[in-house]
Amino acid sequence: MRVYLDSNIFIYALARQEPFAKEALNLLHSIESGTDIMAFSSTIIFGEVIGLGKSTTPMHNVHSFLQELPNFYTLPVTEGIAKSAGMLRQKYGKSLRLPDAIHLASSMEHQALFVTADARLLSVAEKLTKVRSLDTWK
Repeated sequence: MRVYLDSNIFIYALARQEPFAKEALNLLHSIESGTDIMAFSSTIIFGEVIGLGKSTTPMHNVHSFLQELPNFYTLPVTEGIAKSAGMLRQKYGKSLRLPDAIHLASSMEHQALFVTADARLLSVAEKLTKVRSLDTWK
C-alpha cells in the first residue's frame, strides 16, 4: 500500500501530542516494519515539523529520524506539484492553506492514500482522492 503522510502525523508521533499520538506512532511503526506499506511525504515536512521543535525536546532530531525511517521517502516540490497546489487553492480558497495544498497535490500525483489528522483538510481531500483519517489507524 502506498500512503502519503501529512506533516501532522509526524508532529503527533514525535511530540507525543494528543489526541492522536498513539495512532501516529502505530502508523510509523507499521511503515518501519515494512508490513506492505510504502510511505511518502513532501520535503516541506522538514520545515513544518522541525520548525515546531525546540532543542530540548525529542523533536530536535527530526531530520535524522525522517532520513532513517525505513520505507519512507520524501518527495520534492516540483513545478507540476506547485501548479497543482495553486489550482487547488484557487478552487478551495481559504479552506486550503499552501502547505496543505502541496501535500494534497503531491499525494494525488503519486497516487497514494492520503493520511491526515486534520478534519478540515480531510473534508477537501476526500473530494479529490482516497483518504484515511489518522484516528482510524489502530
